Amino acid sequence: MQGALSRLRSWALDHKDQDIRGWAVRNADGRVLGTVDELIVDTDSKHVSQIVLSDGRRFAAHDLVVGDHALTVTSVGNGAKRTAAAVAASNAAIAATPVKRDIPPPVEKKAPVVEKKAVAVEKKVYEPVAATAAKVTSTVPNVAELVVPIIEEEFEVGKRRIDTGGVHVESRIVGKPFDQDLRIRDEQVKVDRRKVDQPLSLEDANARLREGMVEVTAKSEYPVVEKKTHVVEEIVVNRGTSERAVQLRDNLRRTDVEINEMPRAKEPIFRQEAKPVSGGAARVQGKDGSVVIPVVDEEMNVGKREYEAGGVRVTTRVASRPVDKTVTIREEHVNVQRRAVDRPIDAAEDAFRERALDLATYTEEPLVQKRARIVEEIHIHKDAKERVEHIHDTLRHTDVRVSELPGERIATRNYYEGHFKKNYLGQNYQFETVLPAYMFGEDLRRSMPNQTWEIIEVQARPLWEAKNPNTWDKFKMAIRNGWERIK
Repeated sequence: MQGALSRLRSWALDHKDQDIRGWAVRNADGRVLGTVDELIVDTDSKHVSQIVLSDGRRFAAHDLVVGDHALTVTSVGNGAKRTAAAVAASNAAIAATPVKRDIPPPVEKKAPVVEKKAVAVEKKVYEPVAATAAKVTSTVPNVAELVVPIIEEEFEVGKRRIDTGGVHVESRIVGKPFDQDLRIRDEQVKVDRRKVDQPLSLEDANARLREGMVEVTAKSEYPVVEKKTHVVEEIVVNRGTSERAVQLRDNLRRTDVEINEMPRAKEPIFRQEAKPVSGGAARVQGKDGSVVIPVVDEEMNVGKREYEAGGVRVTTRVASRPVDKTVTIREEHVNVQRRAVDRPIDAAEDAFRERALDLATYTEEPLVQKRARIVEEIHIHKDAKERVEHIHDTLRHTDVRVSELPGERIATRNYYEGHFKKNYLGQNYQFETVLPAYMFGEDLRRSMPNQTWEIIEVQARPLWEAKNPNTWDKFKMAIRNGWERIK
């Protein structure tokens, strides 16, 4: 039989330092799982078999290793490998924690209600509470097959006798004063001497003149008390029984599984484009003043990588269904009767002796047993197949066309390169980056030939920053130089 230590009123730990209630419980990674709230005792082996955390979770004693005011779960099911030393320490400190029975309870044992089966058993005196469950969301690792157990609780009701009190009868000797008047007769002898003058004959004289002694006794009465004992009343104490029906209501939990197919994700296009040269320049200035134009070819390497393409989401939740059962409870009660009696007592009986008698009463209480059983398993596995994917793409190549510039454009470029070297070369700008600003200044002169620079600046700034945001102040000098060059 297993039960919570706090509810086994006649059981206690052999040593107080073995009480691990309130200790922290950690997993193999050091994460705190909770604190020990209750110890489950196997009354047959007289050892602690399980611990119960504050959130209701249970762990077997042989899956725990005792540390410094902390317990570590080393169950194989949690992915931790237990060493021989860990098992020895666990068995020595937890599973071998003895409990002792202080006073044998006066409860009459009934036939056991619990069947011994290899299932998880929870026994409790009926206390209807709402079933709660903590929802845990986890990502399943990449495994070939996933098994989801469906757990269902069973509900059985039994009875057990408990002490509900009784009657304490105590007899003691009480003295009662007795007063009564009794007439007593007392006799007294009185002697009177009287003078007499009476003649006597010789014969009478000889008869009376003899020595002798006459005794006259006086008698008195005294009280004589005799006590007789007899039974005048009897107190009869007996136990009566009655039965009543108790309606038990509780919730049975069951694992409810919801399977939803996750939407298939759009197949991504894993393509990496060649990064352009910073600053947009495609030419390099050589040391001797020559211009070097790099010719670039793209290459394509095709590989594979995984991406999430949907799947199945399995959601388990704890569903409860109410269960009602009626059990007949037998109750005992004490009847006390006082009967008038007039019966003499045998001389051998010890009449006046103080004594105390206890007559206990018992009643039955419902014993609810819940057993969790795995009634179904959901197996989820993945099938893999291969397909041929045809890759079609375009590879880029630098195509160089060489054409001769007219003399005027060469002169214009040389003019602006001189201005660029004087004003922008030390600012890490490329000439090809600043050249559009010179051209924009020429266009302003041609479109507004008769306006002053102050007026043109107000109108030109929004036009330039529409295509080149926040760069007017950087290239303002180049734009004005191009505007001034065209007369």
